[in-house]
Amino acid sequence: ASVAITYLSPDLFIFVTPPHAAGLVYAIAIDALGASAQSAAAGYVYAGLGRFVPHAPFRVYDSRAGTCTPCPSAGPLGPGTSRTIVIAGGSGAQGIVPTSATAVVLNVTAINDSSFSLLTVYPTGTARALAASLNFPPHLDIANLVVVALGRISPGDTKREVNIYNALGTLDLLADVEGYFAAPSGTEGEFHAIPPLRVCDTRAGQPDNVCNHGRTTDNLVGPGNSLKVNVTGVPAGVTGSPPSVPADGRAEAVALNLEAVSGTAATYLSVFSTDSSGNCPYGNGKPAPPTSNLNVLSGVSQANRVMVRLGPAASGKPATDVCVYNSQGNINLILDVNGWFGSPSAAAGAPYQAIGLARVCDTRASAGTLCAGHPLGPGGILAVAIAGHAGVPPPTAANPPRAVIVNTTAVNGSSFTFLTVYAADVSRPNASDINAPPADTISNLVVVGLAATGSTPGGVDVYNSAGSIDVVMDVEGWFQ
Repeated sequence: ASVAITYLSPDLFIFVTPPHAAGLVYAIAIDALGASAQSAAAGYVYAGLGRFVPHAPFRVYDSRAGTCTPCPSAGPLGPGTSRTIVIAGGSGAQGIVPTSATAVVLNVTAINDSSFSLLTVYPTGTARALAASLNFPPHLDIANLVVVALGRISPGDTKREVNIYNALGTLDLLADVEGYFAAPSGTEGEFHAIPPLRVCDTRAGQPDNVCNHGRTTDNLVGPGNSLKVNVTGVPAGVTGSPPSVPADGRAEAVALNLEAVSGTAATYLSVFSTDSSGNCPYGNGKPAPPTSNLNVLSGVSQANRVMVRLGPAASGKPATDVCVYNSQGNINLILDVNGWFGSPSAAAGAPYQAIGLARVCDTRASAGTLCAGHPLGPGGILAVAIAGHAGVPPPTAANPPRAVIVNTTAVNGSSFTFLTVYAADVSRPNASDINAPPADTISNLVVVGLAATGSTPGGVDVYNSAGSIDVVMDVEGWFQ
């Protein structure tokens, strides 16, 4: 099908893809001198709307020798190279996600890179976006959640894959599946965005919640232990009646921001649902979980997004709880909930539209986005218009976007700080999304509602606590 070019310059042209069945297609440009080549550099994945299907976390890829996930191990990933990872249609763990899935939720961990680097996760068969999914310093193990559309090597490929690109150095990779998006089925798995709400903070002296209620000292999580947390309802001590996750069974899964705070040892944290009896299936004298969500050094505060199925507090009770496991030392933790995915009994929410990574904001000078040249100062708030940019429909669309999944990166701050991202038409919440040391570059996936009203409809606000810092935001998809 031919398409109309909406913008043309000597080095750029823009067009809107026409309607097409789901799958991989190629864009070919023709001028008076001939046609461009058909290649992965011009591949485009059509993906339909999807509902979230949570799954007990499982490892789909581990590059380390001897792990056999997949078998045989492909070994470390070198500089400037990409690795194709089968997500669906393979054998073993690579055959759990159905090939009908539109996107996958992956916790990707970079292990002991020899250099400062970044990873970009993108659909196989398409060009690598000029965007990042994970930024990290050398010789650390660091994770970030990604939600990536599933691609394929060719239009006839029966498997579904993603590519992971490493910019510099040599490193090992882990990829753990937390769920996937598939064709809608009633209202199950549709998203309900809420302003960020702190539901757990184990530190003493913080606003009252289920994790520190009635305590005068920190409720530290010890080595090999799990903390069971009710993430539904309005926490005790929170004034008013802010939107929260329903506690009556209408919520099947939640989007959480997990933050580890100043542990006494290098450790990892894992989040998972309770079992049918309301118990934590890992830790507290039981084996450790097989996957991780967050790797953190001693004394460091660090966050990562989690999408996890809810479990009951006790046998026969509605789904309300999750468990958080700590491997080593003693540590405080924080959980902020950003929204929930409905069960079959929930009212209609918003299904998800996956796209390839697209940069919507970069405050660095000459970055070429609407945010360019606008770094955040101490206590500063940056309004970012997302709807109508980076492929996201405008707020005036017949079916406007209600929330967005956007990878957010803090770049080279001058001080220890934290960033909070929230809809532009609500007050700044008692929550955070990224904890950033000075002169560091660190990312976290953000799932955030978009403003319905106000001066920035379809937009979000980004708050910076201290110092001066640049911010980069890359859209992975939206809910409509």
